Amino acid sequence: MTRSLFAQLSRESFVYGLSAALSKLIGLVLVPIYTRLLLPADYGVLGLLITGTSILTSVLILGLDAATALRFYQTEDVQERKIITSTFLYFELALAFGVGSLLFVLAEPITRLMFGNAELTPYVQLSVATVPFATFITLFLDVARLVRLPRRYLVLSIGNLALTAALILVGLVGLHLGWAGYCGARY
Repeated sequence: MTRSLFAQLSRESFVYGLSAALSKLIGLVLVPIYTRLLLPADYGVLGLLITGTSILTSVLILGLDAATALRFYQTEDVQERKIITSTFLYFELALAFGVGSLLFVLAEPITRLMFGNAELTPYVQLSVATVPFATFITLFLDVARLVRLPRRYLVLSIGNLALTAALILVGLVGLHLGWAGYCGARY
């Protein structure tokens, strides 16, 4: 019994770790492309946009992923587990869309505060508009982990990663859009 649980833990940990490692590896592979096609000033803009949306996405989760996991494993009832995960999903999506919509409307003052002028407002709006979708992917990855579907987790994670990397390459290399192409692809 202990041996089979350890083997299962090892397999699942490998899958979750693999998706995180692939994400870092693809980021590393893309760095030479970024340094060749982007200006040094672009990195500051991108850094603020990426950091801002990452923080916003993390804050919007509200720690409910951990709370959901605790509550999920406190019951063996399949119906109650469905209620727990669907409540988590619906609440988080409503919150992300609500906050995202508000920030989308307030993008111009936010842009003025962050960058000192409003010319980058469309990129801030684009970044904010993607927060619900980033939250959506995070939620589905959390649920895949909760119901112990590591292959589904891996497919979702790598699919999202591959699509994002491909769109970044199209925006930067194919369409020569610079950091605007990166933003359009990433977000």
